Amino acid sequence: MLKKWMTRLLTIPLLTTLLASSLPWLGGATAHAATPVNPSATQAVTDVLNYFDTVQANNQIISGQYVRGQNYNYLETDHLYNLTANTPTAGTPGKYPAMIGYDFYYKATNLADLSDWRTFIVDHATEYWKKGGLVTISWHETNPKDTIPDDGGWTSVNSSLTQAEFDDLVTPGTALYNSWLSHIDTIAGYLKALRDQGVVVLWRPYHEMNIGFWWSGKPADYKKLWQNMYDRFTNYHGLNNLIWVWAPGKDPYNSVTSSYFPGAAYVDLGGADIYVQSRTDGKFAGASSELTSVLGSKRYGLSEVGLLPAESLIPNWDYTWFLTWAIGWADNDFYGYPSANGPGNMPSEIRNFYNNPFTITRSQVPAFGRTIVPETIIFKDAMNGYSAAGVSPSNWTTVTTGGTVTVENEPTVGLAGKDRSMKINKTSTTNAATAERSFTPQTGIVTFKASLRTQDTNWKDFIVYDSANVAALHVGLQGNYLKVYDGSSLISVAPITTAKWYDIKVVMNTTTKKFDLYVNGVKKANQFNFKNAAATDVARLKVGVAADQTGTYYMDNVFIMK
Repeated sequence: MLKKWMTRLLTIPLLTTLLASSLPWLGGATAHAATPVNPSATQAVTDVLNYFDTVQANNQIISGQYVRGQNYNYLETDHLYNLTANTPTAGTPGKYPAMIGYDFYYKATNLADLSDWRTFIVDHATEYWKKGGLVTISWHETNPKDTIPDDGGWTSVNSSLTQAEFDDLVTPGTALYNSWLSHIDTIAGYLKALRDQGVVVLWRPYHEMNIGFWWSGKPADYKKLWQNMYDRFTNYHGLNNLIWVWAPGKDPYNSVTSSYFPGAAYVDLGGADIYVQSRTDGKFAGASSELTSVLGSKRYGLSEVGLLPAESLIPNWDYTWFLTWAIGWADNDFYGYPSANGPGNMPSEIRNFYNNPFTITRSQVPAFGRTIVPETIIFKDAMNGYSAAGVSPSNWTTVTTGGTVTVENEPTVGLAGKDRSMKINKTSTTNAATAERSFTPQTGIVTFKASLRTQDTNWKDFIVYDSANVAALHVGLQGNYLKVYDGSSLISVAPITTAKWYDIKVVMNTTTKKFDLYVNGVKKANQFNFKNAAATDVARLKVGVAADQTGTYYMDNVFIMK
């Protein structure tokens, strides 16, 4: 109540000036100096933690989005780049979430994929941090009594421990304790890699402990588990880049209470995970009040949400950030609950929320001592801005003498509302079906990103030319492999499956004439040579089905960035 009264009062210019001179938190300073629970925390950790005070004092909220895990092919496009397409205002590019979220997960397909996913997290989070964003990571840990860590998958996460087993788990020297150590020491390795890159991580382990969907145990057990992890990560591994986030769940059956709170000496920030069917659901207000009661002056956020809360209600609460979970609640088909037309965040709602003045996006986050790597989007097309399915993609120059090139209702992800892609359907083994996009010639380091999908095993092209029509990069989808030219040599770099989307990222350097290629976030080509070293710049992207073949080829979420 005091905060809202002061906000109205400060609209009077004279009082604004007078009060700002005597109250240091007004106008962007913090309400009080936040002290990390880790006395050896980095200065960046302290700065980020204090930033949450600033956000709360200014009645703002930090935007956030989780990226889907390896069990869903972890398409980077699952919101992150759709958001840039869904949130533009007239004449401006889209807005990135201020905070990006990940989960270290468990085995969903195989352990090699899990390792790739965790490596992807380190690389992607580092890149996002260097571009000015914030990073949060959670972990659905499998049961430590499993013989092989992570191997039990969701069934293991969802299992339980007897009281005697939990007593052993939190007692140093026991077999279960040592098994647990092997789990968390593995994760510490990835967090160290982020530490060594200077990345501050909002570390959110063992969330929703009060709901009991995982092996969380009773309150006293849980507190000891948390404290043991804190001690191991802080005093043994030296993970001084972590902000410790405690996040219970709030649902019709469970409230946020102090019973599971590990203690003020072990928690920097709090959060609530809330999944509701209405943007005005009372659980948003209820959790805010409950978190304040437990945390005192520590800040808190909506650490997981499905539906975004109504914008009009944000000023009534003290949430300092939100993170929509993965794709789930912007994809009605993902949950299918309560119906196919159910409570997904519609693109218009996402757009309105991100464009609201109180919402902080990535470009607004302070540097915290970082040297921000600027990003210029030269071209982007998420294929959702065209008037209707079936039209020709007007952002592209197409050749259709051998087939068709259209925009279709074929989603990369099942976003509520339209999520379209470009379809190239070549029906003749002569003539052509291609799409190309020219842009101002670029030199130096240029990044190309796209989601690609082939419906058959015939050759599909993804070619980058220079301004003199010299091919610098040639990627092909053929048979069961994604292939790329390393100079004149054609190399199979990754297995692929027909009718499945793949995120492709290519980082090209026109000075060294080399490139790196990533498939679903994993590097598959390291410093390969340009197909033709005579290429001096990059100026055109061309995609299509091979001239002497037929087939169907989809492309979506195209980004060219400098």
